[in-house]
Amino acid sequence: MGVLRTTALAVLALAASAGCYRRDVRTVSIRTPDMDSDEAARRVIEAFAPYRELGMVLDVEPNVPERTVTVVYDSREAALKNLEYWIARAGFTANDQPPLPTRAEPSAQDAP
Repeated sequence: MGVLRTTALAVLALAASAGCYRRDVRTVSIRTPDMDSDEAARRVIEAFAPYRELGMVLDVEPNVPERTVTVVYDSREAALKNLEYWIARAGFTANDQPPLPTRAEPSAQDAP
């Protein structure tokens, strides 16, 4: 009877702990020298929108005068390099990550 009880308790403990994990919330300030207007700050915020919906990014606060973005994120879900890449993909330098070329919309001149 003791072995059965011990086994049942072990299974119950494993099942209870399977869905539990702690977030590792971190705050980082990223240099964005190209972010020089409120419109640019809006574009940076929009770059994080899909990741906010997923819970990877918890808060984004651009500071246009200082040309920085403070990001609160779960480091178990995203890394600093991810944050820099998302900003660069929006067309801005992020720390040492240069901006990535944005996809241009095809114009009428490009049509065959």
